[in-house]
Amino acid sequence: MVFKRRSGQVTVMLAVILLAVILLAGVLVDVSRISSGGTLAKSAVKSAARSALADYGSRLKEDYGIFALTKTGD
Repeated sequence: MVFKRRSGQVTVMLAVILLAVILLAGVLVDVSRISSGGTLAKSAVKSAARSALADYGSRLKEDYGIFALTKTGD
C-alpha cells in the first residue's frame, strides 16, 4: 500500500469555512445597521414634524379652515 501525504487538509478546509462564516456575519451586521439607520431616520423625521406642529393653531383651523403656526418670541 502506498499512502499519500495529506497533512493540512483539515486546516485548509476549516480556514475556508471560517472565512465564509466571518463574511456572512459581516454582511448580517451591515444589513442590520442599514435597517436600524432607516428606522432612526424615520423617527427623526416624525420628531421634526411633531416639533414643527407644536405651535399649530388648531383654533384657526376650526374657525377659518386655515393652517397656521403661531410665532413664539425667542
